[in-house]
Amino acid sequence: MLLAMGAVQTIADEHMRAVDPAAELQDAALNYESAAKAHMTLANNLLHSRRDAPADEDPQNQRNRRIQNAGQELQAAEQLMHAAANFDHAERTWRAAAQATQEKNARDYFQRAGRESRQRATSLIRRAAALAEHAALEYAANDDLNNQSRASHRAGRIREQLAGRR
Repeated sequence: MLLAMGAVQTIADEHMRAVDPAAELQDAALNYESAAKAHMTLANNLLHSRRDAPADEDPQNQRNRRIQNAGQELQAAEQLMHAAANFDHAERTWRAAAQATQEKNARDYFQRAGRESRQRATSLIRRAAALAEHAALEYAANDDLNNQSRASHRAGRIREQLAGRR
């Protein structure tokens, strides 16, 4: 019995030593990027579901449609911020993977992937800010001051985050 337990412990120890941190970090970064792409798809779906104005739309229906479209833009901005956060996680993980490997080609690849993730995050944050600002303008144009305040506040927070990026 002791021999069997010793063998199980030896196998477990070997499995623990066999973990390649760089490979695990690479997989983690790819998972974060996959999550980011899912959020980007959700944002695009929200933007594509906005309704166009019919030719003979009455003023109340027009107001309601514009407010609904602004709400979808604000939701899309939130999805883009989630995507950007995942790309930021990926960037940090790519950097960690670069530090975890001794192989120059792998390190260069991981560093490049990290820079690309950071650029994508920054681009998404810019787009999210523009969507939130546009939503605020649409709310204001339709006298929906409560939602205009909310959208303007969100746009301000997004711009503040953008300003803090290096």
